[in-house]
Amino acid sequence: MVMYVSTIFDKYLVDDEQQEWLKTNLSHQPQEIPTEGLLWLGKYNKFITANGSATCSCCNGKRFREANYKDNPIWVIEYDCTKGEKYIVTDGKHRINKAIADGEKTIKAYVYTLAELETYVNSK
Repeated sequence: MVMYVSTIFDKYLVDDEQQEWLKTNLSHQPQEIPTEGLLWLGKYNKFITANGSATCSCCNGKRFREANYKDNPIWVIEYDCTKGEKYIVTDGKHRINKAIADGEKTIKAYVYTLAELETYVNSK
């Protein structure tokens, strides 16, 4: 199934309620994924840092400075994107930016497929 990234992001944005449901019903363990293979809201990896960084417009950099990517995995959808990225980030923009700024090449993530997230959508 082919979808636009914006459609995926709008439909599958992972909020706290969905995270809890996914942890309970699908019980994935976090895995290490490369920071270079991420796509956020249609922005390729080299542009992710335009927002969510030390000068972030949503928080003036506060969430970036406090981001704890080592203990709080990000949430991603496994998806082959047109530019080669393998994951669409649904939660963790500030944590990704902090990890990249710290020179990390990998980050812990809960990785789900579109089909798995669809089980949550259909349960509502």
